Amino acid sequence: MSRAPSGVIPRDSGLRRDPKPVPPRAFWRSRNSKKTTGWHQRCSIQRGMSAMDIVDRNQTNNREQKVITMFKYINKRREGFTLVEIMIVVAIIALLAAIAVPGFLRARKRSQATRILNDLRMIDSAVDQYAIETNRTTGNPVAITDWTSYLKSGTVLYNTGNDLLGHPYGPQVVDTLPKVPTASYAGLSDVAPAEFWSPYPTQ
Repeated sequence: MSRAPSGVIPRDSGLRRDPKPVPPRAFWRSRNSKKTTGWHQRCSIQRGMSAMDIVDRNQTNNREQKVITMFKYINKRREGFTLVEIMIVVAIIALLAAIAVPGFLRARKRSQATRILNDLRMIDSAVDQYAIETNRTTGNPVAITDWTSYLKSGTVLYNTGNDLLGHPYGPQVVDTLPKVPTASYAGLSDVAPAEFWSPYPTQ
């Protein structure tokens, strides 16, 4: 029967083995110190820094704080407009309106005068057609209902015999040019002088 080496207790001997030896306290202290990277380590690093390093770090922090404060001020300024800025914008809008509105009104009156001039041409053509079909001679009067029947139906001129400003053209005469309504000529004279209406006379 073979003997077990000295210091080794056989499994079937019935004797208890010694528990695993506990490492000394210094072992745990050194082991825990390797994992420490928190406040104690930062304090030790801070103590190892020179005075110049500390001053530079404080200056850097101050500059960063000033930059953050400046951006906060800029963002706060962008939240709204001051009274002076609003007044400048209103003044610019008023100036543009003062320049644009008169030009718009003038262009509108000019288009109205052109529309009346086209009405006079259509009336002249309608009177000629009426005179040809009814064998009318020069100087014969033509009533409003007679010359309007030769116009395109559904238009303002066909329905009323008036211009777009509401002034009547009145009865016409064969071989005589229709006249511009007096009220329309007076209202549009600033954009349509007498030369504009040629060859049609004004009343």
